[in-house]
Amino acid sequence: MSAFFGETLIFGLGSNSDTIGSILIIRNKGKNIMRNTPTASQQKQIVGLAVAVISGAAVLLSNSAFGAEPPVATSQDAIAASATQAQLIGRWRRADGGYIIEVRHASTDGKLDADYYNPRPIHVARAEWTNKNGKLQVYIELRDINYPGSNYALQYDLDSKRLAGNYYQAVQGTNFKVEFVRQ
Repeated sequence: MSAFFGETLIFGLGSNSDTIGSILIIRNKGKNIMRNTPTASQQKQIVGLAVAVISGAAVLLSNSAFGAEPPVATSQDAIAASATQAQLIGRWRRADGGYIIEVRHASTDGKLDADYYNPRPIHVARAEWTNKNGKLQVYIELRDINYPGSNYALQYDLDSKRLAGNYYQAVQGTNFKVEFVRQ
């Protein structure tokens, strides 16, 4: 058996159950180099190891491709982020008026089950939370009469236990700095 790879010509003797190994003769840049190849049992071990590594990689890739949940983190940052997520649940009143955000549930996929009142209910089209750079952020989009895409982009302040950020009033096209405190 022989093969040619660039400047390297490889000659080999095949192995079978009667031989302990085979000799590999490599011609590289005019020099002959002789090497022993692995025995049949060593070859089986190498093949077994390769199959195990490839199988493990396939399992890891398939889990991430199908959206499997990553392992539960135990670092202090992950624990703090989970605690903060739970702290979003409740009734929040805007400091400058009777506007209310009520968060009933904050799911692990980033969705919020939330209502908005001024003082009557206003339709919440979208409500989400994210954790960016260790900071919990809340986005609430309103779609109703006089609220054609008005939205809140808020950040939870762990020290003051408040939601603060920006309110975009779509009818006027104006942004306001706002703050909500828990009731």
